[in-house]
Amino acid sequence: GIIRDLYQLSQFIEDIGVIRILGGEPLLNPEICEIMSATRKVYAYSEIYIVTNGVILDRMPEMFFETCTEHQIKIWISYYPPMIKKIDHLKAILEKHEIDYSFSGLNMTFRKKYTLEPHSEKGKSFENCFQASCHNLYEGKIGVCFLPFVQKYFNQRQVELGNLNGHIEEIYSGYNVVKAYNGKNKAINDFNKYNEAL
Repeated sequence: GIIRDLYQLSQFIEDIGVIRILGGEPLLNPEICEIMSATRKVYAYSEIYIVTNGVILDRMPEMFFETCTEHQIKIWISYYPPMIKKIDHLKAILEKHEIDYSFSGLNMTFRKKYTLEPHSEKGKSFENCFQASCHNLYEGKIGVCFLPFVQKYFNQRQVELGNLNGHIEEIYSGYNVVKAYNGKNKAINDFNKYNEAL
């Protein structure tokens, strides 16, 4: 896991100025406190941030905040419209625990890294990426871009979406056949199976 990867990384890189713990939503990781503690142990002098959307920050256990305070972990909140009404509440929680924090500017859209449309200027895309100078540690590998690490999730999602769309098209176009042969329950069960996979 990530803790093993941190120790392995420390064998090659002794000092890292800024470390951002992110990916999906790091607060959902049940080992977040252990990850923060291990990161501080391995990189004692690094500036360490948890990058979160903040949605569940106010529901985190007290141990999370104690770990942040003990290990001087900072919180970076990506600020999206659903958080507008919660922002003062989150600030109060973080200030109560004496945790340094920052907010991004208000993001009105999500950035799309992947699309099904081909890009004609791949080099330019990389040059313009705000994360182009970041290095990523993922499943024991280091890379200058996180996209190759997560491509498999995008591809799998497209396969699952194709399965669901194919099922819907098949049932819709053959509805009379499904109905005539009492296939409705099977069609519903299959739909639920494909939908759950998404």
